[in-house]
Amino acid sequence: NEPAQLSQTYTVPANATLTYWYRITSSDVCGYDYGYVRVNSTNIKTYNLCSSTQMSSYAQGSVSLAAYAGQTVTLSFRLTTDSSYTSAMYVDDVAIA
Repeated sequence: NEPAQLSQTYTVPANATLTYWYRITSSDVCGYDYGYVRVNSTNIKTYNLCSSTQMSSYAQGSVSLAAYAGQTVTLSFRLTTDSSYTSAMYVDDVAIA
């Protein structure tokens, strides 16, 4: 039940959007495995990492950061899983525009 997290501190410009590509792999049957996009300690996007959301290729995700304009925040991708099944969320090509 160990979480995994990638984080970076960033000062958000006006009208910013966080974009990224992600892929979910899982053998979990919709249990307790989740991926999150976070600003500071707030989840702003949640992915259920169950077998029904397993993906054969990457998809693009995006989240508006406009509410945080002018603030220095910690942006994170966080994954939490139980110990019963294997789930993963891969993230690539993260950008803020």
